[in-house]
Amino acid sequence: MDIFAAFATDETAEEDGVVHFLSAGKTNPAVDPWIRVARLGNTAYAKKVSSVYAKLNAEKASEGLSEAEVEIRSKNAMTEVFAETLLKDFGNLKYQGAAITATPEWKTTLMRVKDFRERVVELAAQVEHYRLKSQQAAAGN
Repeated sequence: MDIFAAFATDETAEEDGVVHFLSAGKTNPAVDPWIRVARLGNTAYAKKVSSVYAKLNAEKASEGLSEAEVEIRSKNAMTEVFAETLLKDFGNLKYQGAAITATPEWKTTLMRVKDFRERVVELAAQVEHYRLKSQQAAAGN
């Protein structure tokens, strides 16, 4: 077994993200809804998670937060982490009927929608999307 052929990933795709269309059979980025998702555990994600939990631990100690308060802050912080480090871009999406653009604020708003957030994280965790052979096939090589 060639380990490189079987397991190598495209580190650029892991960091910058891979486009996923949200409607079955729709693949035109000019009109069809899409999101670009980076791999779970990418460099920015790892740094941000470490920073968030260091801050939460400091707040817990200095403010005497309960476990319930820490859990709420953690969930909110992770939503922001996902918005910043996993959901890299999107297009042709609407929110409550209004067209939206990929700003940091809109990314965070979208990631607050539980099932959408779970879909983004699910895509980010599927290593096959980031395999070197998958990226080469997508490029036509």
